[in-house]
Amino acid sequence: MNSKLKIGLGVAALLVGVPVAISAIGSINSVATAPGRVVQETMKTNNIINNYEGFFVRKAEYDARLGQIADHKKLIADNADPAEAARLRIELAAMRQSCRDIAVIYNANASMATKELFQSDDLPAELSEAACDA
Repeated sequence: MNSKLKIGLGVAALLVGVPVAISAIGSINSVATAPGRVVQETMKTNNIINNYEGFFVRKAEYDARLGQIADHKKLIADNADPAEAARLRIELAAMRQSCRDIAVIYNANASMATKELFQSDDLPAELSEAACDA
């Protein structure tokens, strides 16, 4: 093999090998520092505030929806018109589903390690989906 060919192959190997090695080192570094980045993102002030307030917002939405469900049930009981009562029952079903959705989101957030840290002790650990159907 002549020397120019050897030099050319060596340069080609460097041109291919160096970027591959740098990429591999970058990937290893990214994996190695991922846990630290997760903690860093979790503990950012805006994240803490948003998660803390998010629990209170969901709880307030849940309580408001339960109140609307109770009021709607009274409307249905007091309504003599069968067509109107049927329409109100459809609305009630939608309210109940919305209430369950709120509870599911609250409970999912409460079970996430990166969010439950910020749940106030003044709030319930979870919201009852069954209460939405009462």
